[in-house]
Amino acid sequence: MPSPVLPRSLKIGQRRYEVKVQRHVSRTTMGEVNYTYAFIRVATHSARTGRKFRHAEVRDTFWHEVTHGILWEMGHRLYRDEKFVGRFANLLTGAIESARFARREGRSEERLGGGAR
Repeated sequence: MPSPVLPRSLKIGQRRYEVKVQRHVSRTTMGEVNYTYAFIRVATHSARTGRKFRHAEVRDTFWHEVTHGILWEMGHRLYRDEKFVGRFANLLTGAIESARFARREGRSEERLGGGAR
């Protein structure tokens, strides 16, 4: 099964963050954002058990790290609050994945990922 589709990079404010999808990030986390070097790392497998994460888990982790980055860019103290960031990112992931866009001529309804549904 191929890795979930994530961007190679994205801008948060004026900084462009490189997105790195890799097998492991650390023994205790599924992802991380580095504000100094402007990158987001997301794991595809657990470093402790070797379990392959479901695509939904990888995507949720990506948006979790983006949420940290947005809050940090805003200078908001909640960027360190894992409970807040986790819940917000989970809701954001659901909103993004359920979004439906108007039809273009000759195409069916489109989703953010570009696929027709």
